[in-house]
Amino acid sequence: MSELGEIAKDATKTAEYGEKPGQLEVKQDEIGDLLFSLFMVCGSLDVDAQEAFDEAMRKYEERVENTGEPGSGS
Repeated sequence: MSELGEIAKDATKTAEYGEKPGQLEVKQDEIGDLLFSLFMVCGSLDVDAQEAFDEAMRKYEERVENTGEPGSGS
């Protein structure tokens, strides 16, 4: 899953290590590579990617509704 590291590196550099978060840039093809890798992992683990995504969305929507923030606070 080196793709995730590449995205994090690009995001960190383009946002000047958090100094300018509005300048965040990540190449679309890098995101595509990461998505491909995640789908392959799902297939290997017999995980339904759509179900996993739907579950995550429910969780984040509930957090936003309850706290106004998507983060878990941990």
